[in-house]
Amino acid sequence: MKVHTYIVQHDKGFAPNPFWGVCTLACCKPQIRKHAQKGDVIIGFGSASGETDLRDRVIYWMRVEDIISFDEYWRDPQYAVKHPVFGSGLMAWYGDNIYHRDEGSGEWVQAYSFHKDGTNLGSGNLERDTGTTDRVLIGREYAYWGGSAPLFPDGLLDMIPSGRARRCNYTDEEKAKILAWIDSQQERGFISEPADWRRDHAPKLKDEAGLMGVARYAEHVRETDQFKDCSREERRRRSIYGLVSEIGSVISAVKKQKLWEGAHRNIEGSISTGFKLTGSELHEELGDVIWYCFALAMLEGRGDSDILARHLEGLSEHLKGHDRQSALFRESLDSAQIEEFHRSVEAFLRKKQRTFQGFQKIAYLTARTKSDDLVEISLTALMQLGAQLMRLLLPELEKQLHDQVHGRPALNILGKIAWYLSAIATVYGLSLDEIADENIQKAKLRQSTDQPTTLHDEKFPKSEQFPRRFSVQFITVDAGRSRMYWEGR
Repeated sequence: MKVHTYIVQHDKGFAPNPFWGVCTLACCKPQIRKHAQKGDVIIGFGSASGETDLRDRVIYWMRVEDIISFDEYWRDPQYAVKHPVFGSGLMAWYGDNIYHRDEGSGEWVQAYSFHKDGTNLGSGNLERDTGTTDRVLIGREYAYWGGSAPLFPDGLLDMIPSGRARRCNYTDEEKAKILAWIDSQQERGFISEPADWRRDHAPKLKDEAGLMGVARYAEHVRETDQFKDCSREERRRRSIYGLVSEIGSVISAVKKQKLWEGAHRNIEGSISTGFKLTGSELHEELGDVIWYCFALAMLEGRGDSDILARHLEGLSEHLKGHDRQSALFRESLDSAQIEEFHRSVEAFLRKKQRTFQGFQKIAYLTARTKSDDLVEISLTALMQLGAQLMRLLLPELEKQLHDQVHGRPALNILGKIAWYLSAIATVYGLSLDEIADENIQKAKLRQSTDQPTTLHDEKFPKSEQFPRRFSVQFITVDAGRSRMYWEGR
């Protein structure tokens, strides 16, 4: 076993790519990728080249679990989430799964990404990334601190390489000291955002005190709730109907996405340009379901709307259970994944400012399948959960007579819905933070203003005036055609 060390000149989350529960080194550092073996440890130290001086600090470490080719990396569904997606969240944009060979010509195909120069092939990056090695390093045992990199101990500073050099010639005694320091660090997985993000993407970032904290989002839902003047039962009914309806819209949006993918597959059967969504429809529909989840949670939880923390806590307890279902759950995940999940949940629950991004990252650690399979499982589960919500509206006798759908507390249902929404977003490279942000902006546009418009019929007899409060329902009846219903007519 060897220890490979080097200086991370640019910490952007691209090389290494520490997101979605697995750390990968697919680009840059060709000599390390060429010579590293399974079981080796790689450590990346910070530099002084960025806005923050990170010299003598550890950006990340990873243990090499697997080594695969670029083609294997590109085609494996479990790594599809690492295909870069321009215009989505930063995690999606900095995906490092960008290379594969054309089956016919054997030429390299480079996805539009951080390493591609506009619409032209990034030839310099291509030569460096693929010219001397066709190897991608995979590690699920890792810690990535990014901009919050800890200091390496004073007694070990002479082991840090200088400049752009790399080192792998450590003695057994030196390796033992390095590994002992790694073991002393309790944190695992993706811990903090890349150091360069604050400099390069400051307007896009939402830190834990920012707009899309879970508590802050819940407050926005309260402010934009159009039904807050209705009775509790009426608000509950409208929230359930709205949520179930929006779940149907998510399914419709995914159907359109699947049709788009079918029309854009290459001869190898993979999607030629990555996960591109048909417009922003899925983005918007996911946001609408999240809004109704929080609106209903406020009613069911009597103000406690943090269904995300509640669900993660319940998942953690379920994984520790002694029943057969808990055992099957544990068997479907590897031990390192389970340990990282439990650690991450504990850290999440301790935080005063919880974020959607934090929930999304942690929830994905318990995904038992990936890519298309995960999307289909999520859609099936969402339909079942929608039926369970509708059951809550039935009279007690009807609940006893109609036992095809299991009864379950509303908050438990909402937590599960949030998990499956997060899974779909993750597969398509979408950020729940950005989805929630855009949803709130949309909800604000629907709010009434303090200055109502002029009542143009005010001078006419009552029989010729519009009612001052009424509701109109729009129903799609054909392509490009809708009907408006007022009082059922």
